[in-house]
Amino acid sequence: MADHTKSKDVAASNANDLERRHFKRVSVAVPGRLFVPTTGYEAACSLINLSPAGTEITGEFESLSNGPIVLYAEGFGRFEGQIIWHEGGKYGIQFKSTTLKQARTADQLARMNEGETVDSIARRHRRETTRSLSRFTRENGSIIPCTVLDISTSGVSLETNVRPQTGEFVLIAGMVGRVVRHHETGIGIEFVAGGASDMNVKQLQELLSDWVVDPPAGRSPDAA
Repeated sequence: MADHTKSKDVAASNANDLERRHFKRVSVAVPGRLFVPTTGYEAACSLINLSPAGTEITGEFESLSNGPIVLYAEGFGRFEGQIIWHEGGKYGIQFKSTTLKQARTADQLARMNEGETVDSIARRHRRETTRSLSRFTRENGSIIPCTVLDISTSGVSLETNVRPQTGEFVLIAGMVGRVVRHHETGIGIEFVAGGASDMNVKQLQELLSDWVVDPPAGRSPDAA
């Protein structure tokens, strides 16, 4: 027991030192859901505090060992990370977030400190499903037709046969984005430099409509 507590204290101290150098940890009461990819285990949880670098959660869990997890936090979205300590039903998680994800989380926490609710933060980043034809421009200047699957003020999911490597910057609807993932039918793009953070989803949809590609004769936007 003493050894376990010591390792927990060392891990927490190291993580807190890192966060103090970069981010402010904020006390929160945010519902979430924890998923352990290696076992398929999932459970409801509550976030006690949060920073762009990590969080502390509590819940009625089965025994969880230190290791990789996926955390869904209401209003803040999805985080990948690792359990680095646990004690008395509480678990410390260190995130493995991109710089852009850290910046967005910091912005969300700042909005919360200014009085914005978790519900309004969730609405701001909520994704809306659509089936619009559009296009994006790659770094080499090539213009790629695509179908917009869903959009939010932080990013867009596209159906496309062309999959630029993750990390490549693209231009869509006049905004710069970065390819952050590949999925079964295309790519996910995260807006950079603030992206559409000052717009709501309706305004973003109107902006994207200005860039819609007219479908070929005999094809509708919903065609497979």
